[in-house]
Amino acid sequence: MEKIVFTHSINSIVSKFTSLFLAIYFLKITDGNFASVVLYYTLKYSVIGIFSFLSLKLLNKKNVLNVYRLGLFSNGLCLFVLLCLGHNIRDYIYLYALLDSATNLLYWSPYKMILYNFKNDTQFKKIFSYNSIVTSIISIASTIGMGYIIVNASYSILLVIIILLVLLAVLSSFHLDKYEFNLSPIKLSNIKYALKDKQAKEIYKIVFLEGMGFRGGLDTTITFIIFLTLGSESSLGNLNAIFAFLGLITSLFVKKYLKEKENKNAFFVSAIAIFIVTIPIIFTNSFAMFIIYNIVFNMAYKITQILVDTAVFNISSNKTLATYRLEYTYLSEVIHGLGKAVSELILLVSVLYAFNLNNLRIVAAILSFSILLQMIIYNKYCQKDFDK
Repeated sequence: MEKIVFTHSINSIVSKFTSLFLAIYFLKITDGNFASVVLYYTLKYSVIGIFSFLSLKLLNKKNVLNVYRLGLFSNGLCLFVLLCLGHNIRDYIYLYALLDSATNLLYWSPYKMILYNFKNDTQFKKIFSYNSIVTSIISIASTIGMGYIIVNASYSILLVIIILLVLLAVLSSFHLDKYEFNLSPIKLSNIKYALKDKQAKEIYKIVFLEGMGFRGGLDTTITFIIFLTLGSESSLGNLNAIFAFLGLITSLFVKKYLKEKENKNAFFVSAIAIFIVTIPIIFTNSFAMFIIYNIVFNMAYKITQILVDTAVFNISSNKTLATYRLEYTYLSEVIHGLGKAVSELILLVSVLYAFNLNNLRIVAAILSFSILLQMIIYNKYCQKDFDK
C-alpha cells in the first residue's frame, strides 16, 4: 500500500501544478484572457469520454502496472511539451488541452484498477486516508515551493523539477507490490450492464456532483479569486499550503476515528458546514470571509472526498460491477468529467457576461451548493441494500 501511495503522491504534484498554477500561467501568456483559460479546462474535461475509452482499451489483466508506468511517464512528457513550447503554447493551447486530458487518463485508468484490489470500507478508508495525508504533506511543501520558484526563478525551472520528480516516480513504480487483476476487455456492448446497475446509478449521481462541486470549475474559480486579490503565485501557493494543512488534519481524523456506521452523519455535517459558510460570500466582498469559507470548505470537503472515493471503489461485493469494472470505470470517468465540464461552463458564462470578483464569488457559491445535493444522494445510497 505504501509504495502505490508514494508514486501517486508524486503524481499529485503534477495535478497540483495543473489545477493551481497552470491556469495563472495561461492567464499571463494570453494577456489576461480569462475566457481562453476557462475554455481550456472545459475542452479538457469534455473529451474525457474519448480518451478514457482509449486508455481503458489498452488494459488487460497482465499489463495494468505497465500502463500505469506509461501513464506516469506521459504526464511528465506532457509537461516537457509545455517546457519546450514556452510562451508559444498560447498558439496551441487547445491542442495542449487534448494532450493534457489524454495523458491524465492514461495515468488514472490503470491507477483505479489497482484501487479495486482493496476489498472493504475499512481498507478503502485506510488507503484514501493515507493518500490524503501524504498528498496533503506534499501539497503543503510543493505549493509553497512552486510559488516561491515561480516568483524567484521561473516557470521553466519549476517544470524541470517536476519532470525530474515524475521520472523518480516512474523508477519507483518498478518496485510496486504485485497485484492480481481480473479484467475482461472493455466492450461498448457491455456498457449497458454497468449503466443499468442500481448501485452504479447512485454512484454516477454522486460523482457528477463531485465534479460540479470541486474538481472542476470551483477549483478554477477559487484560484482566480485568490490570485486576483493577492496578485502573486507565491501568495497563491502559501494560502493553498494552509488549506492543505487543514486537509491533512481532517485526513488524520478520518483515518483514526471515522467508522463505517458514522459515514452518513459525517457527510451530513460536512455538507451543512459548507452550506453555512457559502451563503455569506454571496452577500459580502470581504476577502477575510472568503478565506474562512476556504478553511471550512477544505476541511469538510476532505471528509466527503474520502467517503465518495470509498463508495466508488468499494464494489467487490457487486458481481455485475466486478465483472464489468472497466465499463463501470469508463462511465464513472465520463460522468465525473461531465460534471467538471458543466461547472467550467457556468464559470465561462460568468466570465463572458461580466468579469469581476463579485461574480466569481457568486459562481463559487453556486458550485459549492452542489455538495448539499451530493449529501442527499449519498444518504440515500447508504440506506439502500443493493444486494437484494
